Amino acid sequence: MVTLFVVPGSIFYAVLLIIPVNVELGGVLTVTRVVLLAALLAWIFNALTHRAPWPRVFHWPDGVFAFAFFLCVLVSALVNSNPGLLQQLGPFFIYAVIFYSTLTFVRTEEDLRRALHVLVFIALLEAILVLFEVYFNFVPFGGLHQEIADERGEATRAVGTAGHPIWLSGFFLVTLPVTVFLALSTRRRWLTLLLIPVTGVQVLAWWFTYSRSGMISMASILFAVLLVSSKGGRFLAIMVGIAVLSVLINYEFSLVSLISDISETDIFRKIEKSASVSAAIESFRWREENWAMGWNIFRDNVLFGAGLESPASTLLAYLPTDATAHTYIAPAPPHNQFITVAADSGIFTLFFFISLWVWALMCTKKAMACPELRLYGILFFIILVAQLTHFTFNPFSRDIWLTLALSASLGRMAALK
Repeated sequence: MVTLFVVPGSIFYAVLLIIPVNVELGGVLTVTRVVLLAALLAWIFNALTHRAPWPRVFHWPDGVFAFAFFLCVLVSALVNSNPGLLQQLGPFFIYAVIFYSTLTFVRTEEDLRRALHVLVFIALLEAILVLFEVYFNFVPFGGLHQEIADERGEATRAVGTAGHPIWLSGFFLVTLPVTVFLALSTRRRWLTLLLIPVTGVQVLAWWFTYSRSGMISMASILFAVLLVSSKGGRFLAIMVGIAVLSVLINYEFSLVSLISDISETDIFRKIEKSASVSAAIESFRWREENWAMGWNIFRDNVLFGAGLESPASTLLAYLPTDATAHTYIAPAPPHNQFITVAADSGIFTLFFFISLWVWALMCTKKAMACPELRLYGILFFIILVAQLTHFTFNPFSRDIWLTLALSASLGRMAALK
């Protein structure tokens, strides 16, 4: 704790630490809240003593887009005034701290590389915890995941400290490309040799999340790698795209039929049995209905959305009339990051959220055009593609705000070259 006040740069690393952590300490206290409070106090102290910069809230365009997004979320929440307003806004405060601390403290290539090393270290700790959880049933947080444990029975679907397998899977989709990148780009042979088993441990931990959306996202990572690797890779990526399009045409673009057939394969049956999850076709049909529900909410509440964390009765009212999957899976906020934003907070919030994504992708393009930063640009393009894919099927999470800010910082570095 004292380190945060004495070493200003440690503030950012403390924020990095809480990204995959959802651990309660008792009452209203959580690890995230305690660490963020200490980090913010240290940040204010060091900024007042001119030992750390103030948050780059109005840096154009990334800081301004993010500020407008969070302001629109606040306005929408106040307009809708759903019960539990402060609790609903809490996650967005965390997102804002992650985004602006990253944007503020990561200014040079050295800053960026150090941040990537810290991310890999955190991922290794998470992966080790997952292996203990799976092989030794070691869950050290006193029933934090009891509900999930009850649902899965004897299954080995891992959650680590993330609170849900999908969030853990999404975190590893960020750290795995980073680990491979560091292993390939370092000049220290010992570090490369060390990062190889670290990569393997993360892959194993990612597998134990049994996140099917994570598996689709992993395929998107491989596709993105082909796309940016070389002319031959791009040709192969185009061929893969044509093959996928041919399959979709063969199924008359019925994703339900395609996924129904895929779910009948032995590997998917084994995954569903070992993870105690619902059948893939039912899970996808539930998401289709979920997206339709979110779109219906947005259509009827275009300006300000329906508010954060709408009650189940509100969600049920917006389901399609022919919905069937929601008879056995409870309704939930839209499982798509863009539909979630639109349904909860309206069109203005959605505009600024999309603007952040567009700017981040533009920044990776700028970096790829800069010889010194080309590999970083490729890395973050791959990560953004993975996250776009993963959170097409899920609401957004904390690590999105890290990668959006890191991409923006990378774009700023490229502009200064």
